[in-house]
Amino acid sequence: MPTSRRATSRQVTAASVFALAANCPSLTALYLERAGRVHNESVRALAAGCRSLRVLDLGWCDVGDEALEALAQARPTPLRLGRHPLASLRPAPPEPSRRPSPRTPPSQCCPDLSTVNLAYCEAVSDKGLDDLTAGCASLASLDIGGCSRLTERALHSIAAHCPRLLSLDLGGCKHLVSDPSLLLLARACPALRSLNLRFCELVSEAAIDEVQACCVNVQVRR
Repeated sequence: MPTSRRATSRQVTAASVFALAANCPSLTALYLERAGRVHNESVRALAAGCRSLRVLDLGWCDVGDEALEALAQARPTPLRLGRHPLASLRPAPPEPSRRPSPRTPPSQCCPDLSTVNLAYCEAVSDKGLDDLTAGCASLASLDIGGCSRLTERALHSIAAHCPRLLSLDLGGCKHLVSDPSLLLLARACPALRSLNLRFCELVSEAAIDEVQACCVNVQVRR
């Protein structure tokens, strides 16, 4: 059974994503960049069916906060596929169990998820990113470049929940990154090795110098 899949945008349909979710429980890496037919419900299916995921590339996909919440949190009820062509693959209802609170624990779906690409996923907001970072404690590489709805609160969430972060791409986030939020992040994530700040116009050279002092192995791209 394959543990990694890379597909071009023309190959990916809603049906193929649901098929992966239903038939590849050992999948650890999935690359869906620019797959325009991938949406929140597709990612919900992946989160429920592929709990061993470690790498997920959703760059330029039409996904938002609901998808990130699904990756971070357990879903106590089966997916509702409605009239989807693969509705027959709907998971069997789980045995009765105690219903967890929405954030207790938040990391039951994909606890090993360490690399996530959300570049230019313009529907992602601060809430979705907070859910993702709070629920996926193993995050080491995160790309949120071009996510235009994010604010400084997103960096605060990363600083609060991602002490193991090694790589962060903020390229194109013109109004997201300021000196104070960047320094907060650097102090909370001293293991950072790669930081993309291209087109982050609010960041000063002095702040970058301090980041490099806090994260001694970091390479900053501007």
